[in-house]
Amino acid sequence: MIRGLNKQYFVEQLTKYKSGERIQENGDPDKSGEMNELMAEPSIDDQVINGLAEHYASMERLPLDEGLVGKLDKADREMFQGGRTLFDGTCMACHGAQGIGIPQSPMPHLAGQIALYTEKRLQFYATQSGSGSAAIMTGILKQAALTDQDIKHIAFYLENVVGKR
Repeated sequence: MIRGLNKQYFVEQLTKYKSGERIQENGDPDKSGEMNELMAEPSIDDQVINGLAEHYASMERLPLDEGLVGKLDKADREMFQGGRTLFDGTCMACHGAQGIGIPQSPMPHLAGQIALYTEKRLQFYATQSGSGSAAIMTGILKQAALTDQDIKHIAFYLENVVGKR
């Protein structure tokens, strides 16, 4: 979910793809590294990266679906509520209430992000180190000591907080 993504964060991530510092890890060996290859094109320079970041930052985010919880079955409601509790205690300070982000913050909004992507990124941050936002995330996740199940709950919550579209 890159609509309305903070420009500074977007530029940082695309620059990391271009340099090879960030590797696309989507689990599909046929698509692994597609972003790195795309960003390595000589025509993708700082001006193009800034233009992309401005374009996506200007897009309106999907609205939250306040009535969503009532539409989920019992097991999904429990997963959603568990994810909300974990998110509020671990993530909300940087990513805003309900993952909608904090204006002028370099940290991205997360509401509506695909659960599998969020889960993989959180697992990566929990086991790796890096620079910039990656180093911050690694420190937070190590301190929080989230289990794989906790990560699944947070990812489910974030994907569903905007409702199904």
